Amino acid sequence: MRKRSLIFKTIFLISIVILIISVFECDETNEGNEKEQLEIGKVYTPQNDYLVIVCIEARYREESGNYRGDLWISIYDTDSNFVEDALVEINSVVIPYIEDSYEDTSNGLNFNPGTEYFLTITIGTEIIAEGLAIVPISPNITYPSSGYTHTVNQQLNVEYDDIQNTTSASIEIYCDCSGYPEYNDCQYVDEINSFPSGTYTIPSNYFIQPCEYCAIDIFPISGLESGFVMGEMGIESLVEGEMELNAGYNIRGPKGAFFVTSEGINSSVSISVEN
Repeated sequence: MRKRSLIFKTIFLISIVILIISVFECDETNEGNEKEQLEIGKVYTPQNDYLVIVCIEARYREESGNYRGDLWISIYDTDSNFVEDALVEINSVVIPYIEDSYEDTSNGLNFNPGTEYFLTITIGTEIIAEGLAIVPISPNITYPSSGYTHTVNQQLNVEYDDIQNTTSASIEIYCDCSGYPEYNDCQYVDEINSFPSGTYTIPSNYFIQPCEYCAIDIFPISGLESGFVMGEMGIESLVEGEMELNAGYNIRGPKGAFFVTSEGINSSVSISVEN
């Protein structure tokens, strides 16, 4: 009798183990299916009344020799109130709300180029947002090189290569003319349409004044298709809700956007402009 009881207990324990394994396999399969149904760069019709903006910026830090990142996450309800109690997960890493923003307090995210991000946002028991993006590989600006001196009223051909994992890209030029009090600082932003390499011509009418310092940056973007001319100012205005969005750009469920940008070691150069 005792032997039969031991057999029954053994069978029961084996059944429990099989059940637990099945549940975990089911969860992994469901997550895989959800990711397979998502498409990077797709524009979705909103399925709820939330507005969600998620931006990840990966930047190469020369002092540490690796990539670090910043997150901007904004979630608004139907009354335009900021939602503070959402469960935000990126690659199963929970991004908690801390004071005025959602932050990766665990430093659990990898910001290296090529890293794929699977985003889910849950409010209560409802998943209100999902998205898929990848850290783009930043280009190499092969011409001009830092230290180059450009001539006023001449166009400038910026040559680049090796943009990868991107759905769109922007070029931004900012000139600080503080060394010439009679001139104003100026900024130029436009879209790049040639991948993975190409030449972008900055028109001559941008260089109408001398400037001691001009920064040229190329921003590859994963998640937003062409039409979003970003640069730093564009990213900032989108994250702060200054752009009106009526669809889900690379984010399924709400109105809003989910995108990743990156800045590599050779995706920025500084030049000067002289008469």
